[in-house]
Amino acid sequence: MILSPIFWILYLALLMLQSLVIFFIAFLLSWFIAWVVRRKAISSYQKRNVKPGNGNTRILPIGGGLAIVITFYLCCAVCSVYYDRVMPFQLFSALAMGLFLVICVIVGEAYQLHVVYRLVVHSASIATAMYLLGGVSTLKFDDFEWISPTAYYVLNIVSFLLFVLIVNAFRLYDGANGKEGMLGATVLAIASFAIFLAPQDNVLFFLIPCVAGFLVRNWHPAKHLMGDAGATFLGFVFVVFAVYFQSEYAPINNGVIPIHIYLLLGLLPLYDFTLTHLMNITKKYGTYNYLYQRLAISGYSPTKINLTQVALTAVMFILASFAYKINTVESVITAWGVALVFLSLYAVWVFRRSPYSN
Repeated sequence: MILSPIFWILYLALLMLQSLVIFFIAFLLSWFIAWVVRRKAISSYQKRNVKPGNGNTRILPIGGGLAIVITFYLCCAVCSVYYDRVMPFQLFSALAMGLFLVICVIVGEAYQLHVVYRLVVHSASIATAMYLLGGVSTLKFDDFEWISPTAYYVLNIVSFLLFVLIVNAFRLYDGANGKEGMLGATVLAIASFAIFLAPQDNVLFFLIPCVAGFLVRNWHPAKHLMGDAGATFLGFVFVVFAVYFQSEYAPINNGVIPIHIYLLLGLLPLYDFTLTHLMNITKKYGTYNYLYQRLAISGYSPTKINLTQVALTAVMFILASFAYKINTVESVITAWGVALVFLSLYAVWVFRRSPYSN
């Protein structure tokens, strides 16, 4: 009887040590692959000239985000073999659909694949991942739960369209020198939020070293660009876990993070993407830049832009935590309302800084 608590303490310590070893190896591997990609790109003269006007002063190779893709899939493969509770087969299969998406982006960049074909592959990958995880079956607020055949179809159609939009919204962070720190801040906040709410058996824990290993070489001044493949893949991971936390396969507390709360964490790129494209559609003249691009044009340094992103993501994190803690209709509406008002004020501030008129 006395040895039983000691045994469990040692067992938990061993599990934690194993996780930390994988964490450290994933960080080093992500950093190393990013370095190899850069050396390979430079040696084969696959370079991209980024104008100094966007805060860049050097020629940067593309494709650094592949370090995140490769490392995270290796972590998933290890977990699926040795920790099937952390990585159930359904989740591994859903995440594997991201490989088709990444391959499509790489082929599209090499052969100028039409945007329609890319969109078809994005949609097919997302739809298949949703199907493998059982889709979004319910909308729950405290004691209220909307669950019916009608709810299932409505929620999945709306979620699918929103997920396609989110994946493309994440892609906008693939460009300028050091701006991937913005995407990194968003992804780390998502992973931290999920781990905070479900500290055990959470594979998002291993997304942190994969992103961090890349950011070591990419926080301004960056050594290379993330590229569409890395940014799009992170958007795909985001939407897969949005569905996973609603599914019966989630290891702890089915539906541990309600989808309407989880999506608050990715609201910033979604808001920026949607606002910019609506402006481009409704305005008659000119092409309008994303908010972070406007900050760069107005003279904000990449470091300040990254820190601005961290601050905005922290606000989304706090609002999502508030909505999750209470999880009533009123609290969720309040959190979303405050988030949209806050981002709108941020957009107005950026527009006022812009050196050109609208």
